[in-house]
Amino acid sequence: MKKLLFFLFLILCFIYLPQWAQGQNNVTLLEFDGDDSFYVNDNADVLDVSGDWTWEFWVYPTAASIPAAGVFPSIICRKYTLDIYFRRLSATTLSIGVIALDGGSSDGFTQEAIMTTDTALLLDKWTHIAISSTVVSSTRTTRMFFNGKLKKSSTDADFALDTSISAYNFGARYSDLTYSRYVSDCAMDELRFSKVARYTSNFSIDVYDSLLVSDANTILLYHLDESTGTSISNDGSAVFNTNLRSSPNTATWRAWNYFSHYLPLPLKMLWFTVEEENHNTLLKWLVAEEYNVQGYYIERSPDLKQWNDIGFVEALNNTSQNSLYSFTDPFPVSLAYYRLRSTDFDGTENYSEIQILNRGNDFFLELYPNPAEDVLNLISTYPEQSFDIKIFNSFGEAVKLAQLNNTTINVSDLSSGLYYLQLFMAPNTFYTYKFIKK
Repeated sequence: MKKLLFFLFLILCFIYLPQWAQGQNNVTLLEFDGDDSFYVNDNADVLDVSGDWTWEFWVYPTAASIPAAGVFPSIICRKYTLDIYFRRLSATTLSIGVIALDGGSSDGFTQEAIMTTDTALLLDKWTHIAISSTVVSSTRTTRMFFNGKLKKSSTDADFALDTSISAYNFGARYSDLTYSRYVSDCAMDELRFSKVARYTSNFSIDVYDSLLVSDANTILLYHLDESTGTSISNDGSAVFNTNLRSSPNTATWRAWNYFSHYLPLPLKMLWFTVEEENHNTLLKWLVAEEYNVQGYYIERSPDLKQWNDIGFVEALNNTSQNSLYSFTDPFPVSLAYYRLRSTDFDGTENYSEIQILNRGNDFFLELYPNPAEDVLNLISTYPEQSFDIKIFNSFGEAVKLAQLNNTTINVSDLSSGLYYLQLFMAPNTFYTYKFIKK
């Protein structure tokens, strides 16, 4: 009875949990790769807030997002009003800074108030950022939260946001018809601007939580769930002309796995080939949009059922141009299937398409590992056939009989030393292979 109930529970989870996940969470996002941004024009002067306010968003920085010394990429910026930006802590860490801009300055980017924290953002993970400002008993307090935890506060009165006729820009700073301070190799999602202090103390929030919602205090709310195109819908209280810049930007929409905190592997496999070259098997592949990738495992199979790693190539992580890779199979066989298993630094994996190479009808047998400890694996040209096998020690004594009707032989009972494996194709036709037992 318990087994039946458990089985029914698994079926219900399989049917309803994915639907619940899709209904609860946003599964698309925008990437910012160093030359793109989007903006919100203040068509009706409703972006100006004189009292309490909150900016919040989810951000996914990578190692490539860390700016150079003296560079401050703008996540959210409005001339004369506010700049929320990435700040470099070290060569391997970054954090968040907030500047209130002087509305009466000549250039629109003169600092009135600043708040920073030395708490580093986690790389390759989503973090919820909230900047919330409120006035209580004539004292303004502005607070910075990472994932609902207070990291910094300021009582500088200049965090009262100055008015502006400029647009809010996301992913870059805009001034005098020029874009600068681009955010690089970073994803953003779920942005909300409110005319209320939504957070004054620690709170609970998780990447699995429901979408942010719009209410009477919501000015801007971007779920970024369009998945395509350059027009973005505001789910807040006002209607705005919100667009991704068309030049030089190309909008990069990406889906992500609801059941993981991590983005899908950020690369595109342009092509993958396997060919014979000078009696060797040469694999080549070309990838684009590669970053945060650890490398590529080369897998080979004799029958599309059992796959074995035969090599690894470290990724270049070159985001500015395509990357070409090659690998030579150290033990080529007559017939083999190949695929690539690409993996990023948080363990996310993707597989390439499968390629086949058929060298002809010559028999080939591969033994591995060699030296062997407990199990000797065998791959032959004809995995569907059965062959008699004899194993001899260095004195010519037969120590084991077997059949090649599976892919392994147990050699744990053999003493350490050199052995000869004979595979009989017919009573008087055999091949001899050497291996070492550890």
